[in-house]
Amino acid sequence: MLRTAVIFAVLAVVAATGGKAAAAADDASAPLSDMGKKLLWVAFLGLAVPTAYFWQQTMAQEDGKRKYHIITFGITAIASLAYLTMATGHGVYIRPFDGREFFYARYIDWAFTTPLQLLDICGFAGASNDQTIWLLGVDFLMIIAGLIGAFLEGQEKYYFWLFGMCMFMPILSALLGGLKASAAAKSEAVQGVFNKIAPLTAVSWAAYPVVWLAAEGSGKISADQEAMAYTILDIIAKSVFGFIIVSARDACNEV
Repeated sequence: MLRTAVIFAVLAVVAATGGKAAAAADDASAPLSDMGKKLLWVAFLGLAVPTAYFWQQTMAQEDGKRKYHIITFGITAIASLAYLTMATGHGVYIRPFDGREFFYARYIDWAFTTPLQLLDICGFAGASNDQTIWLLGVDFLMIIAGLIGAFLEGQEKYYFWLFGMCMFMPILSALLGGLKASAAAKSEAVQGVFNKIAPLTAVSWAAYPVVWLAAEGSGKISADQEAMAYTILDIIAKSVFGFIIVSARDACNEV
């Protein structure tokens, strides 16, 4: 499952950056086509259906053993709400300098869901409170930096992208190495979950700034391509992530 998710994440970036440069200017300002709007509904369903399953699994747990089920449910539930907002034509802003549709609802989603994902990961890693708070803080700054940059026209937008990347580096370092030491003290079942969700998150999250550069940043890909890329990434980063956690009942009961 993890290998398949990683492959899809890479394919999403390749597909998103495959537009022809000659048509970039026209495509950038073109609104979502009917296909693009359908993609938003696909994303909604790809998050809402797992949310219903996660809710059912949460209610099936004994009181006091639902913490990570509840967090995981919250991740896809919030993302579902964001995509329902976008699919119904809301949560979008037309940028005056290039006429491109900017779906700011995604950033509201990410500002809530990415910290929740880190709470899941830090919990399975047995991270300290200090390390958890640190990662949540830089994560929030990363999302806000991307949001601000997307509203800007000039080259200064890339300063905010770079700031966001600087905030992402501690997260990436923790996911790929920093949290492994504390995770090693956990049971084999808990380590098994951590060793799946940490690299999955590292790879999928690393693709988002690439899409940002091609979409909100340079406008080299169309709104439809942007919707496709973010749809695939969000389903992998949240729904697949959630299934890994919820299906590991023994591990959830141990952390």
